[in-house]
Amino acid sequence: MYAENGYAFSGGKTEEAVTETKEIGAHGYPNTEPLMKAIFIASGAGIAKKGEIAEFDNVDVAATIARLLNVSLSGSDGKVLTQILAVPEAK
Repeated sequence: MYAENGYAFSGGKTEEAVTETKEIGAHGYPNTEPLMKAIFIASGAGIAKKGEIAEFDNVDVAATIARLLNVSLSGSDGKVLTQILAVPEAK
């Protein structure tokens, strides 16, 4: 069950279950909703100077940061965003 845009579910038994809300962050909404898409800006050491890139999953951010820090991130479904790296993975 998802709340309609502009509404949120509350957590208390003494409050109304569904209330109007302002545009604030909340959990429990599907990432397929256009309003749930986030802006991603990357800059700094190891990042190429690029423009827009194709849409990607949020879990790819952690995999990319792990690559930049040269640490292993086992068990993650994320894929490294090689298109933003200044030096893509050597083969």
